[in-house]
Amino acid sequence: MRQKANASGSIDEEELALEFRHVDYGRELVNGFVAAAGLQRQNPATPKRWRNYRCDDYFLSQLAVNGYFDESAQQWLIVTAEEVAEDVKAEFLQIGSPGADGIGFGYRNGQPGLWAYHCMTGQEFQWLARTAQQLLDGWMAGTITV
Repeated sequence: MRQKANASGSIDEEELALEFRHVDYGRELVNGFVAAAGLQRQNPATPKRWRNYRCDDYFLSQLAVNGYFDESAQQWLIVTAEEVAEDVKAEFLQIGSPGADGIGFGYRNGQPGLWAYHCMTGQEFQWLARTAQQLLDGWMAGTITV
């Protein structure tokens, strides 16, 4: 890819994934690049490598752009797309957390809906909702718990 970029002066790719050694520098670098290019932030597309997670509902929603910060708990219940993390071994794509006991909210590879991943208690999964918005609505109403 470097040779191609040096030869043509550009990179013609649909998707580019970067891995940062220090996570705190990633967002600043990406935001600077987007601003310098004169682009506006939009809903991110579901990355190709995560399409088996059936997570389009999240990536097509405003939750992927803004996340959801629970003021009363002082916790990011749903994170932005930039903070989404994949646990390859568990085949789990985490988009949020209730903030306790190492539990994550997210998608399971090849399974529909949103799940709680209890990684500290034997790596158990608990089905929660069909979509990220339904998870958020149910959590805030107290009808979904872990």
